Amino acid sequence: MLSIARNWQSFDELALIAQEITEMRKPNPHQEEIKEMTKKTTARIIKEITKAEGILAAIGDGITVLDKTFKILYENQVHRDIMGNHVGEYCYMAYQKRQGICGGCPVALTFRDGKVHRVQRELQTDKRTRYFEITASPLNGPTGKIVAGIEGVRDITERKQAEEAVKEGERFLSSIFMSIQDGISILDVDMTIVRVNATMEKWYSHAMPLVGKKCFEVYHDRSERCEICPTHKTLKTGEAAYEVVPKRGKDGNVIGWLDLFSFPLIDVKTGDMRGVIEYVRDITERKKIEEELKKREKELQIEAHNLEEANVALKVLLKRSDEDTRELENKVLLNMQELVMPYVEKLKLSGLDERQKTYMGILESNLTQITSPFSHRLSFKFVNFTPTEIQVADLIRRGKTNKEISELMQSSPRTIAFYRENIRKRLELKNKKINLKSYLLSLAKQ
Repeated sequence: MLSIARNWQSFDELALIAQEITEMRKPNPHQEEIKEMTKKTTARIIKEITKAEGILAAIGDGITVLDKTFKILYENQVHRDIMGNHVGEYCYMAYQKRQGICGGCPVALTFRDGKVHRVQRELQTDKRTRYFEITASPLNGPTGKIVAGIEGVRDITERKQAEEAVKEGERFLSSIFMSIQDGISILDVDMTIVRVNATMEKWYSHAMPLVGKKCFEVYHDRSERCEICPTHKTLKTGEAAYEVVPKRGKDGNVIGWLDLFSFPLIDVKTGDMRGVIEYVRDITERKKIEEELKKREKELQIEAHNLEEANVALKVLLKRSDEDTRELENKVLLNMQELVMPYVEKLKLSGLDERQKTYMGILESNLTQITSPFSHRLSFKFVNFTPTEIQVADLIRRGKTNKEISELMQSSPRTIAFYRENIRKRLELKNKKINLKSYLLSLAKQ
């Protein structure tokens, strides 16, 4: 405003004129004379203001000049476009429809202390809400006293809308930041905490406030940075880093484990690194499960080793059992050959009839085959065979017919045929073109 005033050729004169008007409005018995002088003085101030009209009109802000009674002496065109032409009226009545000075009036404050004062005002129009910044400055006379006030009015609607948009964006981002369930910590290049979300405040409530402190001091109960620190690595390399770090409680004791990801915070305008973003996830439960799995895996390895040893021992026992079995079979065979077979030979020479000879032949054959694996395999593999079925199967293996078997077993051929069918059924040979004798022989050879 002073720069404008300096361009007025008669600045001192304008101040004097304003002072004269103010003095003339004081109570005086010569009222008629004062009125006439006021008219002349007003004409003079209008003339002086007109000289500066070009400058005032070119200013993009609204300008008003008020005397000390708050009467409007001048409005430039910008102000008239905003508020209308109210020269000669009292500002509080013209602009606010009030009967007295507005509360917090910047001009009144300027008249009181002689300083510049600023306020923001909201104006509701038919179309929209507009915002103005009003700056009041004193206009001093030649004697240094305030004779008038200059009021600058700037339309800041677009600025306010932009500020609100920025604030709304900040609120939106802040809501996201504070709603994330994992921890987020913003550090500057000195590893000082700049900002944290609600999760970090919850985890480290015992160390509040967190902002302004070193990360290693708050999060790790240390007086210097950690030896393994992904944030330090990011600050050094400018690249993202990751580590699993301990989660510490109030006394510095480890109460869990955290996944810590660090990312460089880059200034999009300058490209410089301004700090680090730490993204932290609590993996305590996962670590417990992993430790339990490792423990169980170790137990299984021990069990597998024990089973392997038991299996080796079992193989040794089975091998020893087989050796014992063979030894027993050899002893039985030897005893039969030395103690039984000689008497069988004597019976064969004792004048037997045909039936007795047949029985003797079967007896001799069975004795020689007593250690044969046939009957053992047959009864072991097919545990549901009856002793009679095993006997019939042995005679079929030797090539005997149903009639021959029935005579030897003193049974009917029909009964033997029934046993034969049962044997085929139990051996799962029914309705198959497989010779029963050949199949039984194959069992004996195994």
